[in-house]
Amino acid sequence: VLRCAAGMSDAFGILMSRHRAALRRKIRSLGLSGAIADDMEQETWVRAYQRLQDLRDGDSFQAWLIQVAHTVCLAAPRKDQRKS
Repeated sequence: VLRCAAGMSDAFGILMSRHRAALRRKIRSLGLSGAIADDMEQETWVRAYQRLQDLRDGDSFQAWLIQVAHTVCLAAPRKDQRKS
């Protein structure tokens, strides 16, 4: 996490590899599957990358990532409604 915050481009890919399975489990536990689950996973990674500076030193990256996913998945229906 520190390497990623310091701008090392390969570090975020390593974080993704380590935490992808837990992220997918969380998204599926919210009742999402298929392309929608894939979209939510991708949006979570984008949001996590953009908000990495919000991660406090003592926070667990995985716990923080799961919270980001939860927020992204809950916001998705509202985002779709605005498009209609």
